[in-house]
Amino acid sequence: ITSVVTSQGPIKCDIFINCTGLWARELGYRSSPGVRIPTQACGT
Repeated sequence: ITSVVTSQGPIKCDIFINCTGLWARELGYRSSPGVRIPTQACGT
């Protein structure tokens, strides 16, 4: 990932951290090209 497109325009980045929690897999599927993001539940 080199940038993220937002409603305010693109934001360039060197590092992207997906911290969308429960929606992490959905974000991967919506990316272009699609990315398989394995998820693992963790308890507190």
